[in-house]
Amino acid sequence: MAPGLTPGGPTSWHYGPPVTGRLGERLVRCASAADQLAMHEGYAPRATDRADVRLLATRFDLPIPDWAR
Repeated sequence: MAPGLTPGGPTSWHYGPPVTGRLGERLVRCASAADQLAMHEGYAPRATDRADVRLLATRFDLPIPDWAR
């Protein structure tokens, strides 16, 4: 894992390994869609967080958490 992937460095990363995503034509390393959903757990979500989670889950055919409905 690349150093600096998270603010605490690679030893603080507790999700799955990075995957390859795409921003336009550029390939980038990122967290998987499932891990990005998990990153939204454990805090009081704002309306924008709920909207982001719904879009992410829909785009990648993942279940929308009850709190984001």
